[in-house]
Formats: sequence, C-alpha cells, structure tokens
Amino acid sequence: ESARNAFCAVRPPGHHLGPAGAVDKKDLQDDPEGSQGFCLLNNVAIGAAYAKCVYRHFIRKVAIIDIDVHHGNGTEAIVRNLKYIPDIPKEKKGSMTFGGAAVSLTLFKPPACKPWLDGNDVDNVFFASIHGFGGGFYPGTGGSCSRTAPRIINAPLKKGSGPAEFRRSMRRDILPQLQEFHPDLIFVSSGFDGHEDDLIGCCELSEEDYIWATQQLMAVANRCCNGRLVSVLEGGYNTRGEALSPFASAVASHVRTLMYTSLNYTYLDCEVNLQEGLNPEETETFTQRLEDLYTSEYHNHVRREEARRLRLRKRQLNLDMAPVKVQRTASASRLEDEAVKEAASNQADLESELKEEKEELKEEKV
Repeated sequence: ESARNAFCAVRPPGHHLGPAGAVDKKDLQDDPEGSQGFCLLNNVAIGAAYAKCVYRHFIRKVAIIDIDVHHGNGTEAIVRNLKYIPDIPKEKKGSMTFGGAAVSLTLFKPPACKPWLDGNDVDNVFFASIHGFGGGFYPGTGGSCSRTAPRIINAPLKKGSGPAEFRRSMRRDILPQLQEFHPDLIFVSSGFDGHEDDLIGCCELSEEDYIWATQQLMAVANRCCNGRLVSVLEGGYNTRGEALSPFASAVASHVRTLMYTSLNYTYLDCEVNLQEGLNPEETETFTQRLEDLYTSEYHNHVRREEARRLRLRKRQLNLDMAPVKVQRTASASRLEDEAVKEAASNQADLESELKEEKEELKEEKV
C-alpha cells in the first residue's frame, strides 16, 4: 500500500492463458490442444483478481491495459467469463457394460462463470488490448470491438504499423474510455515485442513510444487512483546484446518512466488544450500535422540515428542513460511551434554530437 507503482519482471509471460489454459481462435473458449504462447499462468489476471479480493476496502474497480504486440486473448477470455452466460449444452454421449447390463451416459458441459469477488465484477473490470492483427499474426484473435459488462476494448493494428497508428489508436480507442471508467488500480501487460528491432513482432515502435504510452497511463492513474499502477512484463524477444539489446533498452525506458514521472503529471494527449476560436476541425488538422511530422522519413531517420548514437555512446563510455524528462502541459500553438523547432534543429545537433564523438575516439587512440 505504500508503493505508488511497481514493475514485475515476470517470466514466462501469461496473457495468452485463459480460465482453464489455452483458448481457441473462434470464441475464446477453452482449447486443451491450443497454443499457450509461452505462457504458464496469467500473471496480470491473477494479480488483478487478488487485488480486487484482498484489498476490496479501497480497490473496487480494476483496469487491465495490454500493450503487447500480440492480443491478450487469455486475459480477455478470463474477463469475459466474469459474466454468467449459459452456454448451449454440449453433449458427450457414451455407453458401457456394467454387471451384464448396457448403460448409456450423457454428459453436459457446465455454464462458464468464474467471478473474482461477486456478481458485480462485470461492472468493475476493464480490459483493453492494442495489438497487431491480420495476415495470420499470432494468435489470430482481437478484431476491433467495444463491449460492455464487462468492458472490453480491442484496438487492432495492421502489420507494419508505426508510432502514428499506435498513438492514434491509444488516444481515440483506449485512453478516453479508461479515464471514463475511473479505475482504483491499473494493471499493464507490458510487452515490448512491438519494437521495430524485435524478432517476432509486426510493428515499428521504439523506446520513445513505450515512454509515451507509460506516461499516458500514469497520467490516468494520477487522475483516478493516486498513481496506483502495476506493470507486469509480457513479451519481448530480441535480447541480442544483453543489456544493450532492444528489449533491455525498451524495458529500461519503461521502468525509468515509472520511476521519474511526477505524481502531479496528468497531461493526456487525447485532450488537446484548445485556444479560443479553435474548432474541432482545426484541432484534428493540428493533431494530424504533428503525426505527419513525427512519422516523416526525415524524422524516422533522425530518430533511428539518435537511438544508435546513444547505444554506441553507452557501449563506449559505459554510462547510464539520463532520466526521462517529464512532458509538461502546453497550449496547442506552443506544442506545434516546439515540434517544428525540434525537427529543424535535430540534424544540426546530430552532426555536432557525431563530430564530438569522433574527436573523443581520436583522443582515446592517442
């Protein structure tokens, strides 16, 4: 109760495990022969159910946000099963001989209902997943949906989706609904296999995107539940380079953001601060301009070169990266000006830093 947030470095991951193990692709029902996606226990669902039961005196509403590149089909199945839905009985017939008499048996599958605390769970649990979808990408579930009782949101991304698509979907499909739900505790299934250098992902994200997503979720936590947020590690598979690997860099960025983001940070990108006379059409145009600027080929080149430069500098000098700077609330015009200035000055800064590195290397050789 004394900690504001926590990161659980749990392996193996767990978000593909349903109420009784693996689940199928059709309707997320139990599938004894299905793939468990490297998972043994659904860690985040167990943690959420435990918090809701043991700390019921102040944890009444729980939210689970899954940012792994694979759909959290197991977690969704568990949340769906909080509601009593009488299934159409599935018969299993058989016969046997007993004492010289033929006996016929008919078995019916019992209704699926596995509440965490009581019958009100369906109104007090929120699940949202943003993930890659389509083209045979595992697990093949998670098409776009938004349902209530329990609250479930799926925000699928096409193969090759980058920062703009990821952030746009978070802003439009998840963050406003999470804010409206007003949870008492937020769990995050933190998967980093959407990184552009991951071995089995299908998206083109970077450390910057995970920092942004973490800050946005913490902003909701600060607004709704005094900053209570528990991050549970899920996927992320490119560990080549160990501490310098893309996986390690993404996790380190995520944890630093949890550590250094202020309890007073409440800025949400989905709430653009409008100036007087700025109508919704102009707001949408402004947002699109920022997304276009961020995803331009020039900016992507600068971003990748900057990430490469930081990894090289850390390898050479064995220094820890600086703490993440907290983004402050600003007006729409100020945000636009800062974005344009940053894009214009990035190239000059990069050339200057590369020149300094070359001089340092020369001095070391001497």
